[in-house]
Amino acid sequence: MSKITKQQLGAKIWHGVNRLRKNLEAYEYKDYILGLLLYKFLCQKQTEYLISQDFDKDDLYLLDDQLDRSTIDLGNTGVINWGAVDRKIESLKEKNGFFIQHRNLFDSWVKNKQKFDIKAFQGAFKDFSDGVNEIVNKSKKSSHASLFKGLFSKFETDLAKLAPNAREQTEVISQLIDTINEIPTTRQQYDVLGFIYEYLIAQFASTAGKKAGEFYTPHEVSDLISRIVAFYLQKREKISIYDPTSGSGGLLLNIGQEFKKYSESAITYYAQEIKNETYNLTRMNLIMSNINSNQIHVRRGDTLEDDWPLFENEDTSTYRLLTVDAVVSNPPYSQRWEPKNAGHTERFDEYGLPPENKADYAFLLHDLYHIKKDGIGAVILPHGVLFRGGSEGQIRKKLVEKGQIDAIIGLPANMFYGTGIETVIIILKKLRDERDILFVDASNLFVKDGKNNRFAKSHIKKIADIVNNRLETEISKIISFEEIEKNNFNLNISRYVELTGKKEEEHDLFSLVFGSISKKELKHFDSFFLNFPKINEKMFKENQENSDYYNLLSQDYINIIYNDSDFQNYLESFETKVRDFINFFKSKVSDINSIKNINLIELEKDITEYIFSSLKFPLIDTYDVYQIIIDNFENVKEDLELLRENFSDSDSLDIKEFLNDQIESVGSINQKEKDFRRIKSLKSKFFSNDLIEQKFFPDEFAQLNKIQDQIDQIESEVKELYQIISDEDKTNEIYNDEKNTWIQSGIKKLAKTFKDSKESREKDSFESLIIQINEKYSDIEKLKKDLANLKNDLANNSYNQYLNLNEKDFYDLLISKWWEKFIQNFKEKSEEFVDEQISGISGILNKYKHTFVDIQKKVSDLETKMSTFLDELEGNPADMEAIKKLSNILKAN
Repeated sequence: MSKITKQQLGAKIWHGVNRLRKNLEAYEYKDYILGLLLYKFLCQKQTEYLISQDFDKDDLYLLDDQLDRSTIDLGNTGVINWGAVDRKIESLKEKNGFFIQHRNLFDSWVKNKQKFDIKAFQGAFKDFSDGVNEIVNKSKKSSHASLFKGLFSKFETDLAKLAPNAREQTEVISQLIDTINEIPTTRQQYDVLGFIYEYLIAQFASTAGKKAGEFYTPHEVSDLISRIVAFYLQKREKISIYDPTSGSGGLLLNIGQEFKKYSESAITYYAQEIKNETYNLTRMNLIMSNINSNQIHVRRGDTLEDDWPLFENEDTSTYRLLTVDAVVSNPPYSQRWEPKNAGHTERFDEYGLPPENKADYAFLLHDLYHIKKDGIGAVILPHGVLFRGGSEGQIRKKLVEKGQIDAIIGLPANMFYGTGIETVIIILKKLRDERDILFVDASNLFVKDGKNNRFAKSHIKKIADIVNNRLETEISKIISFEEIEKNNFNLNISRYVELTGKKEEEHDLFSLVFGSISKKELKHFDSFFLNFPKINEKMFKENQENSDYYNLLSQDYINIIYNDSDFQNYLESFETKVRDFINFFKSKVSDINSIKNINLIELEKDITEYIFSSLKFPLIDTYDVYQIIIDNFENVKEDLELLRENFSDSDSLDIKEFLNDQIESVGSINQKEKDFRRIKSLKSKFFSNDLIEQKFFPDEFAQLNKIQDQIDQIESEVKELYQIISDEDKTNEIYNDEKNTWIQSGIKKLAKTFKDSKESREKDSFESLIIQINEKYSDIEKLKKDLANLKNDLANNSYNQYLNLNEKDFYDLLISKWWEKFIQNFKEKSEEFVDEQISGISGILNKYKHTFVDIQKKVSDLETKMSTFLDELEGNPADMEAIKKLSNILKAN
């Protein structure tokens, strides 16, 4: 298959597997598809290890216990004797903790599809299970082979849900194998496997319904926790992390990936999960991420009842306490538990037992118990744990008194699949010098994603920066122990952090009466006027009678703002700094050949540092700038990954071959010349037609748009002319009542009749209108013909240009593709900001443009004029009496 991006591949695989699941629920189906994907990975891992040990690929068939060795002449192989084969199998078992017979390899199924059936499929997993059990039983000490015990039990005994009989089961599994076979699994692409695995887990979670999605912590929440934990642990030589309610294992993996941005040190993973399906999911996800199996410790068990017993050879008397550098968890919210059944109650002794109907603090205390003295914990819990009373209140008080709550982050509602409950992340540290708590209210930081809310990347970075650097901002505040104590240890975030939401419009009485502008109302724009002091001087002068108010010096404030030199320089700085950023990016990605060795993690890190050091603009939140760039960078990363995959061993990219591979369709024009091909359309997955035409044929591209604008203008004029025609003139000859459309052929025929008659007619007469419309139709027809010819020429030229791009043109086109949209988005953002500022200032000034005094004077003048007018009127006695009374009323006012 042609090389495509990870995101495209993920969507393709999801479409394929989802099409095959038929009536099976998504949360059930995931175990089959993810299990089969893992099995392919293990098969590939075994094969690559053998080849790396100089075992010839053509000799792999020898590693099969059903092979009749007496029929094999080893002289035709690269193997000395059968003893060497057996030793190789034993070394595989020792290194990997498993061994897969050659007939059971995923590649063997693909190559021998005609012999494949469901019996062979089930037999393969039975062989795998038996082999793992044999390795575990032979081992005198705890073996990493136990990681694989029962991992594929669903394939051995539970295939009936996929299809009712063996024939249909074979068919479904065969189709799944074909779909999964499209996923590359070379050594350089383990990151692709990991991405596809997480992508599928997220897809299954989002479609799984209320309860079945609980195994998955949304990636954005995992990412936030990972940034906080990894930052705290960044200088450690090696770390251990533990998730006692591991679900899919995503939290652990995200921390591991984030920590590796700081250090290549070893990471040991511990996980416990009560449900068998999600216990398997944790194991699969960790294994799939190519973590050494010796560094993975996963156990199925009830965290609250069994704690984490590390046994030697399953001897329960050898329990020893596990403490780690970081504990992270997203436990089931407010579930019932049985305190009397809880083992190792020292977890709760200092704090007391949480109530039976809510285990939230039981999980928190369990996490805290397993953190090293200098470690960190992060637990996601329902919002209610911050203020509920009873035993939970006592536990909360003790935690605060001991200074073990470092920070509390309030999350938006609807962040998690299957529940809209409000949640918080509580950051725990066992030994702190201080007892204050950092409160962060992130409840308003989200973007909509279907029915759910999620963090944007700028939100994640902003919250992580606040927590990691203990910053006080508009959404965060550090609260002393004393203040918390005064509030009876109620940790409800809204008690301590007040978000500045949109307030109702206020009206200042002094301003309404005298027209002066309240300094208090203008306070929101203090930063604006601080940056542009000359605008403030030209617009306002302090009221001499009341220093809390300004007098407006000029109503021409729009021109004052835009003509201010500092403001003009500010607007120009947007373009200058954006160009500086693009030059910075080009220094990191200097040409096509530099792409092969680019480290995307380091590149993103460098870009982020540049944004927050060199791309700051007064009055604009740098996190907004970061979001615009990082959104754009996601597309850049996709392209960079795709290009890296297409580099040859000679460290060069065959541009023509690559671009050919990216063509989705070409529309041809029939030509008489057999050896000459013209095309009328080109559709490429990599470069759009518009981009090529705009860059290499700007004049023709401009002409094309000009013609299209002319067509649009004339069509608009035709619509206006049609509106003038009366309903009586809409005959069947020119108008279709059923379709509510005009009949162009009828218009043309009628126009000819009217012109042939040569009668004089008025400009807006029906006859004149029909003739005008027909003439405009003729103009449109001619323009459309010109447009089609120009489009064909442009498409043909673009196609030839596309296939003959040199390295420089290709690189320049890439930069345009990657960053022109960013320039446009940033321009819109800066204009939006300027408009908001000016609109806000204008709103305040216009509100007091007409004072009560002005209005009263106008009313008085009108009353005087009205009274004078009434005095001049004449009429019958009754009218004159009424007029006199009305005039007296007006004069009295």
